Amino acid sequence: MVGEREYNEENEEITNVIEELPLSARLVVNYLEFEHLINNKSYVAFKEIIDGTGLSVRTARNAINILRKRGLIDVFLDVKERRRYSV
Repeated sequence: MVGEREYNEENEEITNVIEELPLSARLVVNYLEFEHLINNKSYVAFKEIIDGTGLSVRTARNAINILRKRGLIDVFLDVKERRRYSV
C-alpha cells in the first residue's frame, strides 16, 4: 500500500505539471506519448512532431522549449536526422 500511495502522489504531481502547460505543449506531450506507446518509438524528429500535431514550426519550437525547460522531455542531436525529442 505504501508503494501504491507513493505512485499515486507522483502521478498526481505529473498530472498537475501537465495541466499547467499551454495547450500546444500538452499536444506535443500527448503526441510523444502516443508515438512511444503505440508505435514503439523512443524518439521523434522535429519534422514528425510538426506533421503529427499540425502545429506551426514556431509554435512547436516554443512548446518543445517549454517542455525542455521543465525537464519533461530530453533533446539530443543526431548527426543523420538532426534534432530528436523523447519523453
